[in-house]
Amino acid sequence: MPIKYKLMFSTALLGMSLLVMVIVNTYTANVINTLTQGVNITAEIENGILQLRRDEKDFIARKNDKYVEKYQLHSNQLKSNIAKLEQIYNDNGIDTGELKQLNTVISQYNQHFSLLVEQQKTIGYHAKDGLYGELRDAAHGIEYMAKQLTPEILISLLQLRRDEKDFMLRVDPKYIVKFTAVRNLSG
Repeated sequence: MPIKYKLMFSTALLGMSLLVMVIVNTYTANVINTLTQGVNITAEIENGILQLRRDEKDFIARKNDKYVEKYQLHSNQLKSNIAKLEQIYNDNGIDTGELKQLNTVISQYNQHFSLLVEQQKTIGYHAKDGLYGELRDAAHGIEYMAKQLTPEILISLLQLRRDEKDFMLRVDPKYIVKFTAVRNLSG
């Protein structure tokens, strides 16, 4: 085989090798880029979970529907980010079992938060709302009627109201015991 053909073969082989290296390099760069996006989305998911907790705590502390709306917005963003990360996992052959488990846990968390919101609406956001407002109105009515009766009844009623308010503020069962004791003494 003449040297001319050997040089042409070597040049062709070199060209093919360079082409293969460029293809492998491009593929590797794409995989690295995709996995970097996955890392960024993972950080967004972590922040999203913390934001859900913050919205929940704000709702519990302030009892305002704007925190429910924020919670729902952040929950939707979180679900979207999980779906994006799951797609990246699938594209790169990574097991998505833990992501599916996370999605299930977040769905349960959303259900519990919705239940909390509904129960709080039933109880009432403020002293004049819901069951809390009804209790307050009934107590004022009884107090008005008790003023017409003997001072002992009024004193017992005021003790009951104090224990009721202590329980509403502190949610400590000892006030139920005190309430029951005063009620039994005055009954």
